[in-house]
This record gives sequence, structure tokens and C-alpha cells, in this order.
Amino acid sequence: MALTNVDIKNAKPRDKSYRLYDERGLYLEVTPAGGKLWRLKYRFGGKEKRLAIGPYPKFGLKAAREARDSARSLRASGIDPSEQKKLQKAAQTKHTDGAFETLATEWHAGKSRVWSTIHSKFDDLSSPATIFSIAQRQVNQIDPSQLRLPHHF
Repeated sequence: MALTNVDIKNAKPRDKSYRLYDERGLYLEVTPAGGKLWRLKYRFGGKEKRLAIGPYPKFGLKAAREARDSARSLRASGIDPSEQKKLQKAAQTKHTDGAFETLATEWHAGKSRVWSTIHSKFDDLSSPATIFSIAQRQVNQIDPSQLRLPHHF
């Protein structure tokens, strides 16, 4: 039986996450913290997959069903909806100016989020300032001591 807006609003958190199923693979996952997340369960290439659609109420029932239908039509065309979503996300984060400095800064910012504080602090080789100063030189002008790795490697 299909979900209704009343069913969704009345869904309360429990000790463990649980699912409220709609139709054709669409379901709402209710977390113990009270979050409500739309997901789509589907098969592609003989494998079961899941696609995150978005949070409720940002995505209401109608929007979630439209996203489900869009994903199903992609799948019918031979396109994996999950891979398509990854490609779209990557296209949105493309570097607009193509400059090495932009790319290096984005790379360092992304890595420093997962590096330990100590690693990030002492990794002189990967700091944007070091990368930019080295990148502006010819290979034969770079002293090997400038490329030293931190002692903890």
C-alpha cells in the first residue's frame, strides 16, 4: 500500500532505523535521531543498489516519487541512476578556471579534512604554498631537499 503524507508525518523515531515502504522501490528511512530520508532500492547489472534521494521534508512525497520515476526511466535506458548522480555531482564541482593553484588548493582542503592534525601541520610538501613555489620552477631547478617527506613517513 502506498504511503500518504499523514503516514510520513506520524512516523516517530524508534531505537533502530526503520523503513516505511511506498511503491516501486521507494521508501522512507526513519532514523533514531528522528531524521527521515528518502531512498530508492533497485537492481542494475544483476546487483541490488540503493539511491539516496534526499531528506524529508525538503523532498516531499510528490518530489520523492518524481525522483523515483526519473531514476527508473534512466535505468530503463541502460543508465545506472547512482552513477549518473555521481557524474552530475562531479560536473558541479569541476574546476572553472583550470588553474593548477585552484586544483591544488581544493585537493589540500579536501585532504586536510581527513588528515590528523599532526599530519596536516607537518606535511610541508603538500601545503599549497610549497606546491605553488615548486610548480613555478623547472624540474632541474628543484632541490631534492625541498621535496622531503615529513619524518613520520
